[in-house]
Amino acid sequence: MKNRTQKITFLLLATALILVACGTDTSYLLVMNGSSADICEVNVVADSAQGWGANLISGDTIDAGTEYEISDIESGIYDLRFVPCDESSFTITEDQNIDLNDNIEYSLFDI
Repeated sequence: MKNRTQKITFLLLATALILVACGTDTSYLLVMNGSSADICEVNVVADSAQGWGANLISGDTIDAGTEYEISDIESGIYDLRFVPCDESSFTITEDQNIDLNDNIEYSLFDI
């Protein structure tokens, strides 16, 4: 019985290690706001989606000169949109077909 328990324990640990080694199917987007505008809205939607969907930083702000990590984004190809808090001071930035199959850093700058 003891030998069987040890084998089962070993198999469970081996399975857990394999799952950890395989990683996850999520990525993160590190937004580096090098612009002079604070960002109040970030949308990340599948490139085939209609519309922009939810604000992924709802209730937060990415202040000018700071970084902000958006995690647990399902791996895939996405369109991104960044909306400044004061839309008159900075153009809304949109980018298409961004590969989020890996973690990426995305920088915003004044034009």
